[in-house]
Amino acid sequence: MFRQQCLLISSTYQHSVDEAMVVFKGTKAGSLRWYIANTPDKWSFKLFCRASSSGIIHGLLLCQGASTFFIVALTQEEELLLGAKLVTTLCKTITLPRLSVVCDNYFTSFDLVQNMQENLGIGCIGTQCLSSVKRWRKDRCPMPIAHAYNQHMGGLDLSEMLVHMYKTLAKSRQWYLPLFGYILDLCISNAWLVYKRDCSLLKETLLPFKRFRLAVAHTLAQVSKPASKVGRPSSSSSPPHMS
Repeated sequence: MFRQQCLLISSTYQHSVDEAMVVFKGTKAGSLRWYIANTPDKWSFKLFCRASSSGIIHGLLLCQGASTFFIVALTQEEELLLGAKLVTTLCKTITLPRLSVVCDNYFTSFDLVQNMQENLGIGCIGTQCLSSVKRWRKDRCPMPIAHAYNQHMGGLDLSEMLVHMYKTLAKSRQWYLPLFGYILDLCISNAWLVYKRDCSLLKETLLPFKRFRLAVAHTLAQVSKPASKVGRPSSSSSPPHMS
């Protein structure tokens, strides 16, 4: 349901595919946990996300090894490696593929670029190649390459910053609660970015992200409250007189 709602949000033409980590220190998650060396939190869930350059997440997949694609129908990408399958699957839902370019952070290969171009009509850029060019001649890095790198890869970084800025605490032995907390935070960050875009178009004052979260929380807290009664209380509800 969350993925379907994300697809309804209009996006820019610049997209990036990268991983997001959700920390889980428990042991009751089976093969869903991944060990990530050289990080403060060694055990995490791994999600692969597609973000537009505005920072809005439009698609995500929980990495589950061989069962990652159990809810996805694979066609031309069946023979691709796991990373290329992830990128292709997340990009199949782009609404204007001929006008779009995708930048991915790990999985660029000739087969992926060819499959994206021929089957989806989407251009694909690998950030490892761009980074290598930058390191090779930083003072003479071609401007189109540097511009493409900055335009595409900033989206998921912005989303991750907002999600972790006021993170929902969901410490539990139940493996699904940290993922549920992450989805809540992602919903709010997506909503704020859409609100920010609309404020810019309408030239209205933007509510800061923290106050926006508080407004959402206050509104949700009112949902289950009974409506307040107006007028004098009935005689049946009045307290008995003390003698």
